[in-house]
Order: sequence, then C-alpha cells, then structure tokens
Amino acid sequence: MSIKGFTLAHHGLRRERTYADADIWVAPGDLDAFTNALRAYGWRERFEYDVARILVDHSRTLIHQKWPCDIDVHWYFPGAFEAPEVCFESIWATRQTCVIAGQPAWMPDYSGSALIGALHCLRYPRSSRHRAELEEISTSLSGDAAPHQRQAFSRLLRETRSVEVVGAFAQSLGIELPEYEHDANQMSLWNRYVGSHESGSTAAWLYAIREAPWSERPRLIKAALFPGRAEVVKFLGGDTSLSARVKFYVQRFARAIRAVVVRS
Repeated sequence: MSIKGFTLAHHGLRRERTYADADIWVAPGDLDAFTNALRAYGWRERFEYDVARILVDHSRTLIHQKWPCDIDVHWYFPGAFEAPEVCFESIWATRQTCVIAGQPAWMPDYSGSALIGALHCLRYPRSSRHRAELEEISTSLSGDAAPHQRQAFSRLLRETRSVEVVGAFAQSLGIELPEYEHDANQMSLWNRYVGSHESGSTAAWLYAIREAPWSERPRLIKAALFPGRAEVVKFLGGDTSLSARVKFYVQRFARAIRAVVVRS
C-alpha cells in the first residue's frame, strides 16, 4: 500500500513535490516475503550503522544501483500504540485504488493518509519542514475535510491507539477524541524517542546505557565506542589504514564527549 508523499498530495493534505523515495506499508507478516521479492529484482537493503534503539525500527530502506530513488518498506508506525497487525488492518480497510507511474496501486483514504502524515510529522518536533507539513495537514482537516472524514480520523485514532500522540493535534482542530486508556510505558518510550532521535545516534546510545541494568552497561558502552568492523569499513570506504581508523575513533569519542557535555 502506497503511503505518505504521493498519497498526501493526492488527498490535498500536502502540496505536490518531487519525491526522493517511495514509501510502502506492508502487513508485518509479509515484510520478509516482500523485501525478498524485491531482492530478486536487484534491490538490496541499505547498510545501517549499529545504534541503540529506543523503538524497534519501523521500516527497511531498499536501494538499487540503477534507480535514483529508495523504497522505504514500513511495517508499523511509531506513535500508534496498537499491535502492528491491528494498525495495518485498520488502515488497509480504508484503502482506495490509485494510479502511480501508470500502474494501479492501493493507498489509504483521506483519513488514513491524514493520520499517517500526522504521526510522521510529530516524530520531528524540532524540524521546521515537518512543522510546516503538519500545518498543511491541519489546514486540510479543519477546512477541507467533510464531517464523515473527520469522524473517520477520530475512529482511526481509537483503532490504532494513536490518541495519546495525535490527540492534542486533533483536539486543536475540533475533532472529537475517542475514549482511551493511558499507556504510561508507551508514552515514556515515545517521549524519549522524540527527544533523542533527532539528535543522532549518540543520544540513543546514552539513553540505552542509562536505562540498562548495571550488568549490561559495559557491553553497551563497548558497542557505542567500538563499533563492529563492518561499520568501520563502511564508514571509511577504501581507506582502512591504521591512521584512518585512529582518526575515526578519535572523532567518535569526541562526538560522544560533546553529547554528554551538552546533555549534562
């Protein structure tokens, strides 16, 4: 199911623009089969540097040497606290057909696209670009949306358990919020994720080390300061000489020290 960029513009939730990637949402149980099918056509998963994760990765990025764009394959969305399978089925139930690059495709309807767009933007509270995109969604929901579309948006908040993350935004537009149960653990993870992931990998490592049991901290500190060989080789490219590796570690230590000083 096609999501985000094209679909938001299609529904009038964002201005049309040139896109650098294609975003796809698949059922969690189909993630491996879908990515393996693309591998058969020359797509491969982008190398990701090892980093502590506050939330489980919500997507895989696939690249192809002959294609100028990436494919981001999503299997859940941060901020939706319901089980990934339930969230997908709730959005899948809203699906509509569209034509992308001359080919038929599925996409969420207006309300599903609006929720996905809002969840995405709310992950980046310090980003002026994402704040502007959220404002475009706000303008559409408050001015263009029909009553049944606003009601459907509210229903999806309940079905995906997104009320705690998107609720304040929805309420500011006069959208009635469904009843929900506060999930302190999920909200704590969300707040820590939002507060750190824009700051880069160092913030995530610091959080993981701080929250881990004392017995786990030495392993995490070692992993943070001394990444695996594959990561070092990928970062350095062709020059893996001793001097290049020393420079890599010195720079890594310096970034860690700066991050600790800034956060203390």
